[in-house]
Amino acid sequence: MRDYSKQGRGKEPAKSRLLTAEEAEQTRALLRQGCQVWEIALSIQRSKPAVRAALERDQDLTGQLTEKKKGKWSDLEIEYLLELLGRCRVPRRKEMARLLGRDASSVGRQINKMVAERRPTEQQRLPLVPPDGDLSEREQEVLEARMKDIVDGLISMDKTEEWEHVLAEKPSAEWAARILALIPTPVKHILAASAPPTASTLKALEWQDTSRMGVYAWVLKPKLNNPLQMEDFVYVGSATKFGSGLSGPKVSINVGRGGRTKYQGLSAPTA
Repeated sequence: MRDYSKQGRGKEPAKSRLLTAEEAEQTRALLRQGCQVWEIALSIQRSKPAVRAALERDQDLTGQLTEKKKGKWSDLEIEYLLELLGRCRVPRRKEMARLLGRDASSVGRQINKMVAERRPTEQQRLPLVPPDGDLSEREQEVLEARMKDIVDGLISMDKTEEWEHVLAEKPSAEWAARILALIPTPVKHILAASAPPTASTLKALEWQDTSRMGVYAWVLKPKLNNPLQMEDFVYVGSATKFGSGLSGPKVSINVGRGGRTKYQGLSAPTA
């Protein structure tokens, strides 16, 4: 992705050198397409001040510059808009419109369009509560293959001699099978799915209230008002403290959040 933040910050002298005949001709062609100064600068690889200076010196070029760009958004504009959205917690449409050379209403419509395109389809959405029945043959195959890939990745990493010795005692497929045996069926359905779960699906999981060890997740909602940034974050941790296990994080969150439990147990208790 291009670094738009450095636009116009090149090492050209204060009195920018004139555009070459080729650059001037490219500028005219881009102006006829309705491009703004920032788009021209990127296309001909010159700074924005250099392009503005050329427009000020050439009235013919200046007359072709549209005050506000209209019509279909180009891929370059969408890429720039995505970068602008990625920088801010709250989108400032008027400021983005100024940078893009568009009306604020046009920017708003394009943001809404991108939000709609990113929403999952009905086929991609998982049910609110994962099924508790047995996995299908296809789900089981997918789950086993995914877990084996994870175990293979862990085995290939640098390890202490002790872990090297322990992991070498069994093939990766057997380690994968042992891990899968500890995962509750609803979570298995999620892990074997073709699309990631929603926050609501994770919150619907029943807590494994036990003092045994396990894995937990905490669904966090960021204080953002940016429609293209993630609506929820998931913190995943392990509860391994002897004597408290999964009940430890649950109790601490109850105390720290005024009695509201936000953790969900993701694994069956280990022996």
